[in-house]
Amino acid sequence: MPIVKNGDKVKRVTEAAISRYIIRSTMEDWEKIVDSDVVIVGAGPAGMTAAHFLAKEGLRTVLFERRLSFGGG
Repeated sequence: MPIVKNGDKVKRVTEAAISRYIIRSTMEDWEKIVDSDVVIVGAGPAGMTAAHFLAKEGLRTVLFERRLSFGGG
């Protein structure tokens, strides 16, 4: 039975449904990465420069960075 809050109906969602959604969306992201020609880890100056020049040569390039912002430091 749906929960009614502020006049809006909210549907109950199981943990399994949430897990399926997370896995499905993650797999879509990974499919894009697998289809790339080059994966560069580290978005400091060297990584960004390499990604730029490889992309200019027509290679499908993915750049990973563990921090929220690029640029190193």
